[in-house]
Amino acid sequence: MAKHTRRWLTISSAVVLVALAAPQAWRFGAAASRIDVPAAHEADVLVVLGAAIWGKDTPSPYLRYRLDEALEHRRDGTPIVVSGDGRDPNWSETTVMKKYLHENGVALDDIAEDPHGLDSMATCRYVAENYPGRKVAFVSQGYHLPRVIALCRSIGVDGYGFADQRGRQHSSTWTSGVLREIPATYKAAFEAIAAHVE
Repeated sequence: MAKHTRRWLTISSAVVLVALAAPQAWRFGAAASRIDVPAAHEADVLVVLGAAIWGKDTPSPYLRYRLDEALEHRRDGTPIVVSGDGRDPNWSETTVMKKYLHENGVALDDIAEDPHGLDSMATCRYVAENYPGRKVAFVSQGYHLPRVIALCRSIGVDGYGFADQRGRQHSSTWTSGVLREIPATYKAAFEAIAAHVE
């Protein structure tokens, strides 16, 4: 009996470990060779993921880093999608993002707002519906991009990325973000599976 119990525990432990590791492997595997690579510079559209704003006119440092990263890598004429929570016109991430980009030289006609980008899957769906078959470069912090790219690729988006690393200077915020990606990846994996069941 003890021998069978040990065997059952060993098998159960192995199954649990695989279940825990698989989504994390998926996250990094799907984004491998897709971040800060030459192919990202050939993107047909850039997508800046939303983050906190400080007042109705000011992006938080993390959001500003993302916007600056997009400005740095954008080719003339390449459209930029700003995706975030824009439901409240008095406190809109996408409005702040659009204003910042325009003030830094991007024509308004080249900026598209996705005010319903409340999470990564919502952004992925917006891109899949509005830019089908296009090569897309997402812009966010380095720890965030693998999950975004993996999730978007799971629904057919040809996703690449430009990673901001300036956020590392805010070490506690960066560390929190890195740790938050672990549980967020399990949610993303579930969403990716559910998208194929619908």
